Amino acid sequence: MSPNPVRSALLMCGISCTLLLPAQSHAQLAQNIFIGNPKALALGNAVTADPPGIDAIHFNPAGLAKLRGRQYEIKGIAADFSLEAEFSPGPELQTAFELFPETLSDPLVNGQTSELSGTSVMLPFFGLTEIPALLAATGGASFEVEEQNMVLATGVFAPMLLGLKREPDDPGIYSGEEVGITRLTYFSPSVGYRISDTLFVGAALNFSYVGVGLNFDMRLPNFTFGAFDTLQQGGCFDPDGSIVSNPLNDIICPQDLEDPARLSPFQGMAYIEAEFERPLSTTFNVGVL
Repeated sequence: MSPNPVRSALLMCGISCTLLLPAQSHAQLAQNIFIGNPKALALGNAVTADPPGIDAIHFNPAGLAKLRGRQYEIKGIAADFSLEAEFSPGPELQTAFELFPETLSDPLVNGQTSELSGTSVMLPFFGLTEIPALLAATGGASFEVEEQNMVLATGVFAPMLLGLKREPDDPGIYSGEEVGITRLTYFSPSVGYRISDTLFVGAALNFSYVGVGLNFDMRLPNFTFGAFDTLQQGGCFDPDGSIVSNPLNDIICPQDLEDPARLSPFQGMAYIEAEFERPLSTTFNVGVL
């Protein structure tokens, strides 16, 4: 049989486009970890072409069509999340510190380290909650309708679950003293259908809870606040630290250099607490195998 020239040309065109077009890769911390499937975790979630069991609801619902009879699963998941950091000034900031040692001093970038002290997660009805350990129970069930070549399934799983907590005096609080991100799918009616022995299709409708909670200190380390802080130090205080009293200084000057009213780029400007929730968030998955 001679090769089809049109088919060969299309194949070569597809391969060329794949090689020439730039591809982007995005790392997603905590994505799919609490699906809790050992095979998916071991393969970096690259299981779309061979979805594992009832968890095919999430990875590729067409894989449900391979299941036989009635199946149930219950999984217990435990995780320990660790994050450590060390802060140091970049070359430009280090040069500025050396040029103006009396006026520029950031207490957080001189080799200080940060580490997590616990776990806080967003929970339905409770909001951002500190818990002693990151534990979860998930599961699912499937039922084969033999005369219809069809499998029905549903499951409970967490496509995204992330939680962390730092001590109030930890230098990392400016990127989050408490952070919790949760997406919990609590109902996922799904169907997988066998068209033939080698072709399967499937679809899943997911009903989920979504919540994000943030508690963090905020500062504004930029040039504008740095310049204003320098003006405050030079125009508000005598060399002995006493306030230079005049009507303008009485309005714009802090009481002392430790006063929270001081507009310093290296001082906390605000403390923000926020929680966002959506009890019902729907998504759908479709797949072919």
